Amino acid sequence: MSTACFYASFTEENINKMLEDDSVIDDLYYNEKYVEKTDIDTTHDVLANIYGNGFVFGGKFTMNAPGQGFGQILTVAEIKELVKFYEENKDIFTTEYITRKINELAKEQEDDDDEYGGIYRLECYQEFPDEVTGYLHELVEFYQKAVDNNLGILSFLG
Repeated sequence: MSTACFYASFTEENINKMLEDDSVIDDLYYNEKYVEKTDIDTTHDVLANIYGNGFVFGGKFTMNAPGQGFGQILTVAEIKELVKFYEENKDIFTTEYITRKINELAKEQEDDDDEYGGIYRLECYQEFPDEVTGYLHELVEFYQKAVDNNLGILSFLG
């Protein structure tokens, strides 16, 4: 079974409702009160290992998200910081960089005796790093749309 990472953008008003009382998340999500949604398929683990959890899973943690039940709520200000980081560091958002980092992670994983099996689908993404780059750029575009429209984001695994 694979676990994908999903993102849904919401108005600032609805994000604030979630931050005040995260029990409203299911109602807002399942009643399609989001503005737009996307996913990065199963690349979340490798992306988090390359760029840090904050870039993929930033925001306030919640145990009331759809999917597996846990997720993160990102405010407009937090998303602006992620977009700014991207704009200031575009040279590390390329297939070449991702390929190098995936190979480094694979080498580290090879040397490590990780009882949990390591980074999800790392071998697959070693063979197809452009898939990781594609999802990464989709995520950055999603973040940029959220900033442009003053939206917050809910992310979760499902």
